[in-house]
Amino acid sequence: MPPLTRLFDARRHRPLCAAAMACVLTLPTGLLAQQGGEPPALRLGLSTEAIYSSNRGLDGTSEGGTFEYIARLDFGTTFATPTQQLDISGDVGLRHVTGAESNVLDRGLVEPNLEIRYGRQSRDAALSASFRINELDIASSSLEEVIGVPDPILVTEEGTRRTTVFDTELELRRRAPFGLTLSAGFTGLNYRDTASPTLTDQDRFRLGALLRFDLTPTMRATLDLDYSTFEDFGTPEGVRETYSLNSTLRQDLRNGDITFRLGATETENGERYTFSTGRSLSTPLWDLSGSVGLTRDTGGDVSPDISLDVTRALPDGSLGASFSQRIASGVDDDEEQITSLSVSYDKQLNALTSFNASLSYSETDPTAAGSNTSSFGSVGVSLQRNLTEDLQLDLGFQHRVSENVSGIRARDNRLSVSLRRDLSARR
Repeated sequence: MPPLTRLFDARRHRPLCAAAMACVLTLPTGLLAQQGGEPPALRLGLSTEAIYSSNRGLDGTSEGGTFEYIARLDFGTTFATPTQQLDISGDVGLRHVTGAESNVLDRGLVEPNLEIRYGRQSRDAALSASFRINELDIASSSLEEVIGVPDPILVTEEGTRRTTVFDTELELRRRAPFGLTLSAGFTGLNYRDTASPTLTDQDRFRLGALLRFDLTPTMRATLDLDYSTFEDFGTPEGVRETYSLNSTLRQDLRNGDITFRLGATETENGERYTFSTGRSLSTPLWDLSGSVGLTRDTGGDVSPDISLDVTRALPDGSLGASFSQRIASGVDDDEEQITSLSVSYDKQLNALTSFNASLSYSETDPTAAGSNTSSFGSVGVSLQRNLTEDLQLDLGFQHRVSENVSGIRARDNRLSVSLRRDLSARR
């Protein structure tokens, strides 16, 4: 194991987290001394939710429905001066479960989350850092975006996952025609209370350097060099390294921009090359952006690289849709083709009531020979009603369907009712 990655060994996460939190939590004292005026507000949120799921874990042989009763407390506060800002937020739930999966899901205090963000800027430089740690009951079987993981995670096994993320970025020469941005990050996934042999601890570490060239007032070029490591502690492979070099040329237009991208990635399995061109367009009613290109994967096959995002402003609402198909390294660092589609509709029914409908679908197809495809989709509707200035009622329905690599398909219908109250207090 390279010396650099030893710093992020899964067995040493607790000291790392404690050190990061201790360093960041000492900042409020200095910020509070500088800001003057009224002290910052403490934002609190209290919510209660009742959920019924016909097949919560998306098990191919479901044994019946599950009822959950959850109360959550979340908080947030901000310390700020003209040059720096510190945001601290978190939440924790209290859950009671009955029904088919009552012996699988944790009761009592569940799914704690803590996030700390710090930013400091001057005339020609900016520094940002963030730290997040949270636990999630993975039996919920929903797609989750995790920082540092290129593919959304979908897990249908039972257990609890702790995610630890640390990111920092330093931007230099912000106002100059030539600029430099340095970045580093770490993502750790740790599993407990699971019997699945596929759920093993993983570490990701990344370093990046981005060069910016303002060629003209309307044309910008960037060169992005990234290095990352991946280690799965459940396999004997050891550390897997990835190098990538991406260049971009963007020309601003009167109603949008046009972009050209060229990228090369070296992985443990071979090299991957991508070329694409993109266009964005803004009008009073429409916002469109998209790109089309080609990717040569590590096996030598050429596949299309496509993305499209469309948003339409409607009277008292909006309609949006997106589609993408790309080749990337997935959650297990194996190359795969990822196809995703989503549609959303929002409508403000009146001053107090709003409606939302959404549809999403994602399919993952590994490029390696003999690998099978997995997919996940959902469709849902929700209704929000503001009962008072700080009290909101939400009603929701969601239908979910998944198919794993073994071809086993499972469905779930979920009904939820929640009540939330937001509070604010000066310290």
